[in-house]
Amino acid sequence: LIKKKKKTKSIIKFIKIETIFDIIGESNITKTYLEKNKGNYPVYSGQTENNGLFGMLNTYKYDFPTLTWATYGVHAGTLFKRTGKYNIGRNNCGLKLKEDYSNSILLDYIKFTGESIFKKNAKGDIGGHRSLPQVLVKEIEVPIPFDENGNIDIEKQKEIIEKFEYIESLKSKISAYKKQIEELSVE
Repeated sequence: LIKKKKKTKSIIKFIKIETIFDIIGESNITKTYLEKNKGNYPVYSGQTENNGLFGMLNTYKYDFPTLTWATYGVHAGTLFKRTGKYNIGRNNCGLKLKEDYSNSILLDYIKFTGESIFKKNAKGDIGGHRSLPQVLVKEIEVPIPFDENGNIDIEKQKEIIEKFEYIESLKSKISAYKKQIEELSVE
């Protein structure tokens, strides 16, 4: 027998980022500093290529899961999940779940559901110099599912993450097929 999951009703409430997260500011880590202090710990910047990796440093500042967002440039508002030991560099800030929410809100859920909201809140020319500073981010409201008892619905978050991950896997497959098609030639 296959058991069907019991669908529960979730109520969506929009909650400000500053209620859920502590904001971590950027550090001014330069290429010159990196060259003089090479190591094994990633420094993430606001660039989006190579998962935002700016370089490797011999020390780390953070050792807990966070989301980071690009604060400046064409990709302002792009979110990344960070784990392990790492540093937050320039044009990039972090979001650390506040203790009260650390067991009830999933970072992947916020990444998937929040990124489009972050990008919409970036200010400036869409094709160029956009910015999303901390002062704007703390006021952003993200959708949080609550169950019928008024508790944050972690199962609903997992369900939504699963759907986003499925879509991402389809996008990857389509990109791979597109590349294969572009490389085809008739001889």
